[in-house]
Amino acid sequence: MKIEGKCALVTGGANGIGLNIVRNLLIRGAKCVVILDLDKEGGTEAKKNLEKEYGKNRIFFFPCDVTKLDEFEDKFKKSLEVCNKVDIFVNNSGVLNEVDWTGMIDINLRALIKGTKLALDHMGTSKPSEDKIIVNMASIGGLSKYEGSEAFAVYQASKYGVVGFSTAIKKACDDRGIKLLIICPGAVEKTNVFTNYLKAAAESKLGDFVTQTPENVGFLIVDLIERNIKETTWVIEDNKTPYAVQFPHYSTVKIASLN
Repeated sequence: MKIEGKCALVTGGANGIGLNIVRNLLIRGAKCVVILDLDKEGGTEAKKNLEKEYGKNRIFFFPCDVTKLDEFEDKFKKSLEVCNKVDIFVNNSGVLNEVDWTGMIDINLRALIKGTKLALDHMGTSKPSEDKIIVNMASIGGLSKYEGSEAFAVYQASKYGVVGFSTAIKKACDDRGIKLLIICPGAVEKTNVFTNYLKAAAESKLGDFVTQTPENVGFLIVDLIERNIKETTWVIEDNKTPYAVQFPHYSTVKIASLN
């Protein structure tokens, strides 16, 4: 889709991957971008810095706890007040916190489901000819397994949930003329998830892993948004070119039968 002139909303856009998604949307000519984030200080600073680079009246920030679903819906409506519409919706908020695992599920999965439904309801009423896209952030943890590690068990479950929910709702998006992307990054430096990952990995005595920068991941996600691609699920890892994956029918991965 052509990003120039479009309106976007990015959750978790105050720092890390989200902030770099916002920056790259602005670089490619987005008319306005709304950031929703619980980090009031970070969001205010991000807005200030982005305005210096890309001009005023293009960036808006609303403090928002996406786990409070009524608040999330209210801030979505406020986004429509300043931008009139949302053409690009990025469900980017996410954490890794196995101690507060219920809170992690609320952010990683429950809020993502709410955001997707809000975007579907809004985008479904716009003109069929208009380009619209929803981007749901999962993880390679939603595609693979950390075998034998309790350290990421609930995080992995939440990201499997993102992939499962997004795959299931793709037809509803297609029926409304809305493109859906499921993004599955590998380990990304300088993010809250990465900080907690390092701690959990050390405690679990896991081996080394390859990392990538949020600047590169943010750029590649926006590049995928703008490209005319038919595939839905994309892996971004090791600072390399993204690649698409697909899921086989469960019968094809059968490994044993009872006689």
